[in-house]
Parts: sequence; C-alpha cells; structure tokens
Amino acid sequence: AEVNAARQALAPQAYAQRSDHLAIVAAFNGWVAAKADGGRGAGFEFARQYCLSEQVLEAIGKGRLDFAETLQQKGFLPEWYTNHMQQLQRQGPSPDDCASNGLSGAEVYGLRAVTPSAPDEYSHNARIVKAAICAGFYPRILRVEAPVKYQQVQGGAMRVEANPASIKFFERNLGRVWMHPTSVCFSAGSYPSGWMVFTQLVQTTRAFVREASMVPLYALLAFGGELEVLHDQGLLLLDGWAQFKAPARVGVLIKHLRGAVAQLMAAKIVDPMLDLSDLKVVGALHQLLATDGF
Repeated sequence: AEVNAARQALAPQAYAQRSDHLAIVAAFNGWVAAKADGGRGAGFEFARQYCLSEQVLEAIGKGRLDFAETLQQKGFLPEWYTNHMQQLQRQGPSPDDCASNGLSGAEVYGLRAVTPSAPDEYSHNARIVKAAICAGFYPRILRVEAPVKYQQVQGGAMRVEANPASIKFFERNLGRVWMHPTSVCFSAGSYPSGWMVFTQLVQTTRAFVREASMVPLYALLAFGGELEVLHDQGLLLLDGWAQFKAPARVGVLIKHLRGAVAQLMAAKIVDPMLDLSDLKVVGALHQLLATDGF
C-alpha cells in the first residue's frame, strides 16, 4: 500500500493515462531532476521517498544512452544529440535541462526537448510515447471489456466509471488475463480506447499483467499487423482478431499512410543520411498520433 501510494503521488498523470510505462518515465525523470537540483544526496532521498532503486534507475540511464548510440549509428539520431546525452550521463543535467515544457493535457513528466525540432520534440506527448511502445511490443495487446454505467444528472445522464473489479482483459492466445495489483491500471474504472499494450505478464494463480498502457486507437491501426477493411460491415480488422468500427475510407487512408511510412523507413535504412523530418507523410503521422484523430 505504501509503494502504491508513493507511485500515485509521483505520477498522477500516469494514472490518468492508464500507463505503467509513463509512471516509469515519471520516476526516472524525477530522480534525474532531483540530482540536478541537489546532487547525489537529493537523488538518493528522492529514490527513498518514492520506494525506487537507484541501481535500477542508473541502469535505465545507461540503457537509454546505449540505445541512442545504436540509433545514431543507424542514422536515426544526429551525432550532436547523442553527444549531448553522453555529456548529461557524465556530468548530470542542470536544473534548466529538467524544466517542463509546460504542456497541458497529454504531457508526460519529463525533461524538456533540447530544441523545438530536436529528436525528443514529442517526448512530452503521452499519446506519441504510448504509440512508440505499441509499435515496439505489438502484438502484446489486450482487449478491454468494461461495463457501461450511467448516472442521472440534471438534464440527462452522464457516463461514469465502472467498478475496476468488473473490467475484463483478454489476450488473443491466453484468453482472459488479470491486471496485477501493483499496476497503476489496477484501480482504473474505464479505458476509453478499449485496448492496452503490455510488456510484462507473470503466471501465478492466474495470468497477471504487471506493466501495461492504454494504447490510442490510431497507434494500434498504424503500427499493428495486417489491416483488413471490411467495406460492407463498416469494420476494420487487425490480424483477423481486433475489430474497430470505422468508415471504410478511414481504413483505406490508414493503409495508404502505413505503406508510405514503410517505404520511407526502407529508404532510410538504405541511406542513413536521408532526412525525413520535414516530409509531409511524417508530419501527417505525427499529427495523427498526437491527436488520435481529434
């Protein structure tokens, strides 16, 4: 109970976004900011206060740098940005480096972008962060079944959250699974998108999901498996399993966008120096993922 209370105090936005992964982001960036402001002692105290392991946090920092260096070698990050990360790893960030961009709504707790057009420009957008997780871990997804409940209010009825215990989760091969009590999603009473991406599942008395995030619908359509458009039924079918109600034209446009992005990625792999940042297709994808179509 103490650990869960500490996590909720540290990352309320992660609870609102139904995301264990954003809770991890909040923990890591909060620890980095504490060290930047008050030195290693402040970092130690932050970790103690929020029941975190400094050894794990340091491993995350090293892993981020290793991944950034791999992306730079493949041409997906500029050398100056990797050098900046290496400097932060050696010397630690300044308090200014840890300032928030002040974004509202879909922000993620975290470090501000180095510059407005830097590779981490969208690091504060929860939808894009979760879209990246979906792209990396698909097909580890869950379908959510939540009862619809309404409360009478003046002038009509308002939808309210269901009892978390009444919500069911289904994995394609395992069938029903359960949310682990340590997940930030355990106490959630609604999942507006109806879908989750998960990265950790343990089998004890039941199959429990420990790390999961509610995934935006367009992220799933953009980065999932084979997309079939069922014109007559007004449905989109992903890998023959996940169904979405949508006009056929939406499915057709998504398929065209996926094809264009795949061509660009293939071209980038052939020519690592190819700059994709200002292309209209990339801008359209960013806009779609950042807004989830709204």
